[in-house]
Amino acid sequence: MASSTVPGVDAVYGPETERFYRDGSWHRGLLIDQLHDWAAAEPDAPYLYEGELTVTVGELHARSLDLARRLSSRGLGRGDRVAAQLPNWHELAIVFLAVQRLGAILVPIMPIYRDHEARHILATSGARALVVAHRYRGFDYRQMILRLRAELPDLEHVIYARPDGPLAHGDMRLDGGPESVTAATELPDPPSPDEPALILFTSGTEAGAKGCLHTWNTFAYSCRGIAEECDFRAGDVELVVSPITHTTGLIGALKPLMYRGRVCLMESWDPEVALELIRRRGCTQVMAATVFAQTLLDTYDPARHDAGSLRYFLCGGAPVPERLVARFSAVLGRSRMLTMYGQSEFVNGALTRPGDSPARVASSDGSPLPAVTLRIVTADGRPQPPDTEGEIEYRGPGGMLGYWGDPEATARVLRSDGWRRTGDRGHLDRDGYLRVTGRTKELVIRGGMNISILEIEELIRTHPAVLDVAVLGVPDERLGERLAAAVVTRDDLGADDLLRYLADDRRLARQKLPEVIRFLPDLPRTATGKVQRYRILQALQLDAERV
Repeated sequence: MASSTVPGVDAVYGPETERFYRDGSWHRGLLIDQLHDWAAAEPDAPYLYEGELTVTVGELHARSLDLARRLSSRGLGRGDRVAAQLPNWHELAIVFLAVQRLGAILVPIMPIYRDHEARHILATSGARALVVAHRYRGFDYRQMILRLRAELPDLEHVIYARPDGPLAHGDMRLDGGPESVTAATELPDPPSPDEPALILFTSGTEAGAKGCLHTWNTFAYSCRGIAEECDFRAGDVELVVSPITHTTGLIGALKPLMYRGRVCLMESWDPEVALELIRRRGCTQVMAATVFAQTLLDTYDPARHDAGSLRYFLCGGAPVPERLVARFSAVLGRSRMLTMYGQSEFVNGALTRPGDSPARVASSDGSPLPAVTLRIVTADGRPQPPDTEGEIEYRGPGGMLGYWGDPEATARVLRSDGWRRTGDRGHLDRDGYLRVTGRTKELVIRGGMNISILEIEELIRTHPAVLDVAVLGVPDERLGERLAAAVVTRDDLGADDLLRYLADDRRLARQKLPEVIRFLPDLPRTATGKVQRYRILQALQLDAERV
C-alpha cells in the first residue's frame, strides 16, 4: 500500500505552530464544525446553486454526515486517501466534508484527466476509495476505472456519482439509495485541523505530478486570507468557473462556507452564461485565469447584461496586461481585477488588494498575505535586495507538509530554516510587491493550467517513430501560453497521427495535447548538448503547423 513519509506539523513548523494559533492564522476547528453551527442556526439558507438546483445548508450538513457514516461502514477512516474525480457538481462539497469528518485525506482529480493521469494520482496516493462520475460529456469514467483497477491494488471502493445504469457488485452510489445507514450510526472522534486532510497534485520538473500534502489549517489559511483581504462577507456569492477539483475551484467552493456566503457553480466556461449567472444569482466574486476575464469583457453588452453585483475578479497564473485591468473597470463599473500568486505547495502567497491602483495590479502579482514572508534568493540561497531577480522563496502558515511519498523531493523544497523553495523566479520591489518573471521549473501555463514539459516529452518519445522531441510554451494573447512540440522522426509521421496516438493510445487529457507542432531534421543544441529552446521558438513562430 502506498504510504507517506511526510513529517507532521510539529516537525515542519516547530515553534511557529503556536504562533500561528495565537495570531489567528490557524484555527482550532474544522470546516465541518462551521457547517454544523450554520445548519443549526439557518438550515434553510442556500449554500450552493448548480443550474436550477439549490442546495441548502441543512441539506449539505445531513448529506455529508450520511456519506461519512456510509464510508465509515466500509472501513474507511483516519488517514485513508479518498480520491474524487468529479466535474463542477455540488457532490464534491459533500464528499469533502464527509472525508474531513472521518479524518481521511481527500485527493482531488481533475475531470479532464484520463487513464494516464488518473493512474498516476491513484497509485501515488494509494487511494482506498474513489468517488467518480459515471459518465460525463461523452466520456465513460466507469470503463476507465475498469481498465485501471487491476493496476491499483490499494483501490478497494468505487463510489459513482449520478450513475445512469447498474453498478458492479460492491460499488456504491454516492446518493445512498437502499444502502444508506441510519443517523444513529456512530462516527469516530473528529480529527485535529493539524492532521493531513488534502493532497493536491501538481506538475513540476519531474514527469509525474507530485502530491502536496496539506492539513485543513494550511489550506484554510489561504482561503481566509483571500476572503478577508478581498472583503468576502456573509451573503456574498462566489462564481466558480475553474474545475472544483483544482485548487482555484476548490477555494471558490469552500471559502463561502467559511463566511456563510454562497456558491454558484458553472460546469464549463461560457461567458454568456457567466454573465447571466452574475445577474441572476448576484455573484460578487470570481477567481479564475486571465483568459476568463478577457472573454467576459469581450462578451459583455450593457444593453443585455447586468454585472453590477460583481466586485472583484481575481486572476492568477499569467501576467495581466494593464490595458485589461483598466478596461475591466471601465466596462463593468465598480468591478475590479486583482492579481494573485500561488502554488499547490502553499496555495496563495501574495495578492493585490482592492485599494491598489490599476498600474500596481497590472505590474505585480501582489504583496504577501498577513503572516507570509517572501524573499528572493540566489541559486545558493543568499537573500537579494529589492528589485533584484532570483528564485522566490516562501515562509508562512499555508505551506504544505511535504510531497506525499517523496521525501527526496520534499527535502529539495523545504529548507531546514523554514523557508520553502518555489522554483519560480521574480523580484520584490521596495514596497514588498512581487513580480513573477519566469520559472526554474519546466512548466507551461496554459490558461492557468500547469503542464509539465517533461511529462509530455516522455509520452511523445514513446511513439515508435519519434527520435527526439522538445516541448515548450509559445506566447498566446488569450491563454498566456500554448503547448508546442518540435519533433524529430524516423519516418513520415504527421501531426494528426501523433495527436491521435497521444489522445487514444496514451489517453492524455485533451488540454495537454500540443497545439503547435513542427517536425525538424534535428533539434538545435549547445556544445554541451542542451536543447536551445529559444531557437525552436523562433522557428515555431516563423513556420508552425497548427493543429
